[in-house]
Amino acid sequence: MHYAPDALTLCALDPADARRSARWDIALVVLVLLIGAAAAAAGVVLP
Repeated sequence: MHYAPDALTLCALDPADARRSARWDIALVVLVLLIGAAAAAAGVVLP
């Protein structure tokens, strides 16, 4: 069962793994927002 399980399979198999995955998703979103804010502050126009 180590072939890139989807989110539902992950939740069914191991709730702790699902929570860790959700935390990483949130961290990625925050990182993207921070990079976007830094680019905007630097005067870069994002497409």
